[in-house]
Amino acid sequence: SDIFEQIAVPGILDQKIMAIAESPDGHLWLSNTHGLIRFHVPTNQIRNYTYEDGLLSNSLTESMQYIGDTLFFGTTN
Repeated sequence: SDIFEQIAVPGILDQKIMAIAESPDGHLWLSNTHGLIRFHVPTNQIRNYTYEDGLLSNSLTESMQYIGDTLFFGTTN
């Protein structure tokens, strides 16, 4: 749609989003300085991924892109 809606979603640790990518299944993937966030738009549910989940760094400051069904993103490490 052509409508912009600002939302506040509990659980997103840093409101400064560095990049957004949409997966083939419709999830939005958001990156910030606290990790990677999978956001399910219809339900506003999120899942945070951090260093403890296997990321090289929590600081995801580079762009993200899907190629096929694989998400590519950059970290500071």
